[in-house]
Amino acid sequence: MQRAIGFSWLLFKHLFSKKDRKIFVFLRKKLGVYPANLAVFKQALTHPSINNNAPSLVPYYERLEFLGDSIFNTAITTYVFKEFPNKSEGELSRMRSQLVSRECLETLSKAIHLPEVLQHNIREVHRASYMYGNALEALLGALYLDQGFERAKAIIIKNLLKKHLDLSHILHHTVDYKTVVQQMCQRYGYPLEYKFIKQEEVKHQLQFHLELYINQELVASVVSTAKKKAQVEACKIAYEKKFAQNMLQENYAYDLFDAENNRLVDEVLQQIAKDFPAVKLPKNPSTYQEVFQPILQAVQQTHRQDPPAFRQMLYRVDIPERALKKLFVTEVEPWETLAHKIIQRAKQKIISRKQFK
Repeated sequence: MQRAIGFSWLLFKHLFSKKDRKIFVFLRKKLGVYPANLAVFKQALTHPSINNNAPSLVPYYERLEFLGDSIFNTAITTYVFKEFPNKSEGELSRMRSQLVSRECLETLSKAIHLPEVLQHNIREVHRASYMYGNALEALLGALYLDQGFERAKAIIIKNLLKKHLDLSHILHHTVDYKTVVQQMCQRYGYPLEYKFIKQEEVKHQLQFHLELYINQELVASVVSTAKKKAQVEACKIAYEKKFAQNMLQENYAYDLFDAENNRLVDEVLQQIAKDFPAVKLPKNPSTYQEVFQPILQAVQQTHRQDPPAFRQMLYRVDIPERALKKLFVTEVEPWETLAHKIIQRAKQKIISRKQFK
């Protein structure tokens, strides 16, 4: 038995270089994976800073990041959906956003000691924002290509989430309403303004009266004992009133303008222009709202003026005409839902094309 083990180890050392052996052992110990194609993992664990002399290799690394981001998001979305059957859409979306945050990715990458196997030429790593989290995304993209989605999803949940994160703390942690509302306003292009109306002393205690305006609309009016507390309370009301119900529904659309996905914008706009010629899109939009508004107008106008074209529009976003009535009954803002679906469909089409090239 010992001879067989010794022979296997010698064969392993003979067949693989020191670098390859290090990656192989890392994948086996940290992810429980025996790679079928070690080369794709080597590419995922080679940062673009190494490839300064080979610019053609950089886009592939970024493509792996892009793919890994989609796989991670889908795995997490599936996990929270199945794990919490009684949670509302807003609560599921909050849980998902916390688990797929850049901070969580960084935490996971360091928990599995990914920095020890990642090759890079960056001297001041602390200045490279979320480098290890991005590398983890590339690694998950390679994992999907090598093992398939179901195996990749199982590894993400079992060997990453449940093993290295305090899920109970993360999933039940109090929502940072102020940060969430500010982020959502940025994504929509909505101006956000806090107005302190007055302060007064009631029973020897200061009270602050605050109003919160989003897109010039009064959304919340609160009274609290501290200015910061008043802002948080107002943002909680704003979150529940304006954003919570729609966050999961617009999951694929909201992150279109996130820093990590800016390269998607042009491709998505081209896809929308190709599939929906009636939509007149602006050049170089910087916010989600700049894309969303002309699509919303085109949806409403097409419905009024060109019913056949509107039916074709429904078909393209996978809404049968017979389901239109139901949409108007079940959705608070049906036209907005259609507009979001157009953006969502374009993005998903781009993602699918990239994955299966």
